[in-house]
Amino acid sequence: MNPTENKFQINIANSRIPQLDGFRGFALCAALLWHYYACEITAYSPVLRFFKPATDMCIMAVDLFFVLSGFLIASILIESKGSPNFFKTFYVRRILRIFPVYYIVYALFLIGILWGGEQKIPFIFQNSLPDQPIPLWSYAIFAQNFFMDMDVQRQIYNFGPHFLGITWSVTIEEQFYVLAPLFIWLTPKKYLIRMCCVFIVACWGVKFALFGDNIMHTYVTMPARMDSLLMGVIIANLVQNQEFIQKIFSMRQPLYILLFVQLILLIALIQWVGNSPWYGFLFTFGGLMWSNCLLLILADRNGLLGRFFSIKFLMWLGSISYTVYLTHQAINGVLHQYILHQRPIIHYQNGWYNWKDIAVTLTSLLVSFVISHYSFKWLEKPLIRKGHSFRY
Repeated sequence: MNPTENKFQINIANSRIPQLDGFRGFALCAALLWHYYACEITAYSPVLRFFKPATDMCIMAVDLFFVLSGFLIASILIESKGSPNFFKTFYVRRILRIFPVYYIVYALFLIGILWGGEQKIPFIFQNSLPDQPIPLWSYAIFAQNFFMDMDVQRQIYNFGPHFLGITWSVTIEEQFYVLAPLFIWLTPKKYLIRMCCVFIVACWGVKFALFGDNIMHTYVTMPARMDSLLMGVIIANLVQNQEFIQKIFSMRQPLYILLFVQLILLIALIQWVGNSPWYGFLFTFGGLMWSNCLLLILADRNGLLGRFFSIKFLMWLGSISYTVYLTHQAINGVLHQYILHQRPIIHYQNGWYNWKDIAVTLTSLLVSFVISHYSFKWLEKPLIRKGHSFRY
């Protein structure tokens, strides 16, 4: 195929790449598999134990979200730089996209607290470390990740109540969105990649020097996770050059081989690194792998990855991913409590998984999809259109 037949549309602000919806949907699948399977089963069967290393890779789903978010946001900002409405339009669009669903979920949590949820459904309403509660006000200003910590002696990770625990990654993105426009506005385009590299190195310094053995800090704070976001920014800058995309297209076979090697290496590293201080660097490797994947999608949309991420189910999941991501833990906790009177768990006994546990988990998944589908249709999509009425 001639590279010109696969020409990359530079103007992300006014175009849509369907494969990126599928890419996002794939990330959601990995996150759901991690929370609804890997975090719920009491033990691995002999067959599933064989797949455990691959299942453990699902924890890298968030870095896929970060790389993709960094790319999409930076693409729009780079293309719109110099516009008189640069800051206003960006922040209005982000507010309309992020705030409504987020604050609805937050309001439902507060209503649940007033209703007595901490006693009735402790799994999703009680703090992970009751003696170190995360202030409720911090969720209102996207600052909750600063209060997330771990009890090193008991190896308990404090994500706060499970109802809102998932919001740490949304918070990282929001903190990045606050800074990204100013960063791109002030940085000359010819120095943008260099400055991103400087901050990536600074991120590694944060991982290694400042947070040391506290794995939690390297997991939930923006300074320690901004490397994947900045990789997306670098890609957004590089693909403005059509010759770069053509070069990536011509190198696609070696890059596919590299992607396979990265995947195998990352699966192995997850098993070896464990809870060491180097754990935070796994997410850097994950970001590099997803960056390679993103480049292959952009440069070769009719290739293997392009066709895979064009699967309609994945693209549909990508469109509803935000609400699914924010609500799936809460829905799972509520249904397990009221149907089975237990926290979300899938028991493994006598060589079999409990079918009732599996049925409730699958029901939670279905309910999440239905709610998110109509949330996108009736709330999110109209607000996205409203946001696009604000022009750069």
